[in-house]
Amino acid sequence: EERESESSQREIDSEEKSLADRVEAFRKRQEKQQEQQFQGQEQELEVAKQELEDNEKALSDRIQKQIKNHESEEQQQAKRHKELTKQEEQSQQRTKAHLAQLENQAKQRRQDLELLKQEEEQQQKALKEQEDLAESKLEQIAEMEEKEKNLKTQKKLLADKE
Repeated sequence: EERESESSQREIDSEEKSLADRVEAFRKRQEKQQEQQFQGQEQELEVAKQELEDNEKALSDRIQKQIKNHESEEQQQAKRHKELTKQEEQSQQRTKAHLAQLENQAKQRRQDLELLKQEEEQQQKALKEQEDLAESKLEQIAEMEEKEKNLKTQKKLLADKE
């Protein structure tokens, strides 16, 4: 019976460790994946910001060149400047929309990370409850073994009296 109890305890300990290891491995994989996705989003955001700056500079450079090349043609210059400004505004609007989308995705990733953390906490709580239950059962087994031992002692005493 003691061997069975020890074997049962080792089996419970092994299952608890295995469960804890799987939970920890799952948590680490999820965190790593979310972190990689978040970093990718941040890199895209930086690239988009740099593209906006480059586009603004390139557009500004083109506007200045157009002005210098067409100083004598003031009406044409004004028309082209207006068109370039319109294009710049459209480009900025598209870039700003893309930036907003990337920021929303990054926000979603952060929310996903938070949900994963909450899930992990729930899993840890469930694991703790399972450990507490196993400990309670082991205590019950120990009490039953003690009672059985006392009964055997009492039987022996009764047999000796008879």
